[in-house]
Amino acid sequence: MATLSGCEAAFAVAVPDGPIADTCAEIPVVGRAANAFPLGADPGPVRLWDNARRFEIGNVNLPAVHALGGAIDLLTGIGAGAIEEHVLTLGDRLIEHLDDLGIGLIGPREREHRAHIYVLALTAPGWAEHFGVEGVRLSTVRDGIRVSFGLYNNLDDVDRLAEILRRGQAKIGHLAA
Repeated sequence: MATLSGCEAAFAVAVPDGPIADTCAEIPVVGRAANAFPLGADPGPVRLWDNARRFEIGNVNLPAVHALGGAIDLLTGIGAGAIEEHVLTLGDRLIEHLDDLGIGLIGPREREHRAHIYVLALTAPGWAEHFGVEGVRLSTVRDGIRVSFGLYNNLDDVDRLAEILRRGQAKIGHLAA
């Protein structure tokens, strides 16, 4: 490894042995993630990883690191069982609405075989645009539209989705699948 320094920046960059650029403008971007020893306070040159990690430019997301503890406390305080029950209850309500609307569900209907992700059998052109106009962010998948619930969702969210589906049927076609 060779050290490239002397630029106006207050750091040195280690680069593989070989021709070294003479100007700072030609120095590749080097971020904290590319440093093989990012947590040390070594005033010497930066030492890059020996593998593809040397090209990473990201830095540690300190706000997320600090928030992680609070998030873990929140989730463990509520409990995995309560969260599972909550998202399954939301799924129960979704399935009721789908049955009322005549929209198929791709995947299991039974609680013991479900999780928080559902695929609605809506493959007709126009659904993605309809959801966009309604302000709904979604994922289209091969067999339809993916819906997933989280701790932050509630029954009002499911009912709102059902109304958006109903409006979509009126616009796209009653059984537009």
